[in-house]
Amino acid sequence: SEIEKTYKDRANILCYNLGANLCDCWDDGIERNDTFFEKGVELACRAIKLREELDKGPAPFSMAYWLRGKHYLSLKQVPQAKEDLKKSLDYAKEDARTKSQPDSLCVDAGFAVILGFGLVAIAEIMEGTPGAQDNFDQVISVFENQISQDSDKKADAEFGIFQLKESLPKSI
Repeated sequence: SEIEKTYKDRANILCYNLGANLCDCWDDGIERNDTFFEKGVELACRAIKLREELDKGPAPFSMAYWLRGKHYLSLKQVPQAKEDLKKSLDYAKEDARTKSQPDSLCVDAGFAVILGFGLVAIAEIMEGTPGAQDNFDQVISVFENQISQDSDKKADAEFGIFQLKESLPKSI
């Protein structure tokens, strides 16, 4: 029924928003720990399931897989993080293609695509994948180019750099 769909959609939004607030990539002064990230994984799983039931498009799935992958990254569960972050990037690319936007790492790409490349690079850095640091540096460079062009993407690019740097393990 339409009412059930509305409630499922509200639950989906609440799961996502609460899960996102538990991530460690915000400048809010809250010290997060594994309990936050474990709860974040649980909420992301619920959001993914609800998005499947609601037949959401690629952008909502990109966000939900970002959420779960980000929490796995914080838990240092790198294989799971990388898998989800790649799914997030794939969905972001699919969404970009539906909007006739670039799905590659370039200055004209959208925020979700560029961020996705950066988060996958972080997972690969954590794995010790050769070239991963160069990939990460390239992502930062793309965001920096968006900032220097003073484009309408400037604020998102600044936020993207902040979020990626906050997502890097402190030992790197």
